[in-house]
Amino acid sequence: FIATGEVLDSAARDAIVRAFGCGVIDVYGAREVGPVAFQCPDGEGYHLCAETVLCELLDEEGKPAEPGAYGRVVVTPLYEYAMPFIRYDLGDYAKLSESNCACGRGLPSVDRIGGRSRHLFVMPDGSRRWPPVGPISKSLTRYLAYRQIQFVQVAVDLLELRYVPEVDAAKPDAEAVERLMRTEFHPQLVVRLMPVDRIERGAGMKIEQFISRVAT
Repeated sequence: FIATGEVLDSAARDAIVRAFGCGVIDVYGAREVGPVAFQCPDGEGYHLCAETVLCELLDEEGKPAEPGAYGRVVVTPLYEYAMPFIRYDLGDYAKLSESNCACGRGLPSVDRIGGRSRHLFVMPDGSRRWPPVGPISKSLTRYLAYRQIQFVQVAVDLLELRYVPEVDAAKPDAEAVERLMRTEFHPQLVVRLMPVDRIERGAGMKIEQFISRVAT
């Protein structure tokens, strides 16, 4: 199973394996420049397609990101002759690997594709961070039964959880959900649960799990 188009979290990967009984290869790229990175067949990280695209991860000052840190994905495809892009900012972030991949391949690697800049949550203290997808997905189901869920930061201190409830689901434990969100994000955060019939798709017909209305 080859996944493209949006960030693939561990919960979605596990669901695909259970449903289809096959392996999953995640490919990261953009329509303008083609493939940028692919998941290592022997590990969890992603190898950059260094033979076909120059990919730079830059910090907020435009300098190369440090190993283990997130950086803006800026690419220069090497085979775009008709419409060349030079240091094209995709608007995405990725986390640079701290060491070489254990598989032995010589391609540079990143640990995680973080998503687009609009997915960065801005905390009440002014800090910015990526939502911890894995821990949230695994812990939240203890207090909230849902088929789909979307986290929308509507203010620096207000987080909306829009979710499609499971059929005949028990009443959610709103206090426990808020405690969990405060632990994962910020202790001053207020959480509002919003059951909905469906999660609306964006302009690109994708469902974005994390949206920040206050990201800059």
